[in-house]
Amino acid sequence: MKKKNQIKLSASSVVSGIILRLFLIIWTVVVVFPLLWMIYTSVKSKTEFIADRFAFPKEVWIVNYFRAWNNSTAESSLLQYFLNTLIIVAISTFLFVLMVSATSYALAKYRFKLRKTMENFYFIAMMIPSALVLIPLWFQMRTIGNNLAHSSRIFTDNIFMVALIYAVQALPASIFLLVSFIRSIHNGFIEAAVMDGAREWTIFSRIILPFVKPILIFVSLGHIMNVWNEYTLARTFLESETNYTISLGIQSIQNAFTYSFEYGALFACLVLSVLPIMILYIVFQKQIQNGTDASEGIKG
Repeated sequence: MKKKNQIKLSASSVVSGIILRLFLIIWTVVVVFPLLWMIYTSVKSKTEFIADRFAFPKEVWIVNYFRAWNNSTAESSLLQYFLNTLIIVAISTFLFVLMVSATSYALAKYRFKLRKTMENFYFIAMMIPSALVLIPLWFQMRTIGNNLAHSSRIFTDNIFMVALIYAVQALPASIFLLVSFIRSIHNGFIEAAVMDGAREWTIFSRIILPFVKPILIFVSLGHIMNVWNEYTLARTFLESETNYTISLGIQSIQNAFTYSFEYGALFACLVLSVLPIMILYIVFQKQIQNGTDASEGIKG
């Protein structure tokens, strides 16, 4: 009986393993094929694309990338879209890291009257979709611009203000994650630093930040990816084409290239737009994988 049960168990495990592998293979093909199609289509000629959209190119047209990079609309170009997005990502990420780390540290290690209220506020804010507050936020920014500078566009059509909004909107979920992470740091580290005469900035920069560095890198990379790919908020706030991000710029370039049937150059634009994010994740792949395991040695 035991042998029969073992045979049945091993047979069922083999079947389940085969089904799981088939599912993973199919899922990999579904995920990878659009990326590969985008890459090899970016080097196809106009004639080959019209003849067969999914066939591999017979000739490699690198010139599509030069057309994509040098293409310019009436007011801007792909280079300008990249620069705008890089500025927004850099400012937004800097503000995000500063605010999320400091706020999480205060909520996790300080005791004050409104601490629980603030935690509940961030928890509730995490549940509210950003799209619901988009229009009220736009009207509020226009009103502030009119009152302060008599210009309704100073706080709306402004990449620096958009960067600030991105940073603030990303706070609730990340704070919810980092607060529990920082609470797992044993208070003995902080108490020992205080006894040695360390001040708050020293404790924060030399004790807290090194411990939370892996998870902070993890949430920062997620923030960078979200900002790089974000479209709705940028479409709402940025009115001038010279302030467009890469997601808005691709739409403008798409209209120009589709009209002239330059699909190879259009796909080259798409490849160039996703290339920085792909490189970023390749470089920080190990940090992403090890980010959630960093608290093993700090629990007390």
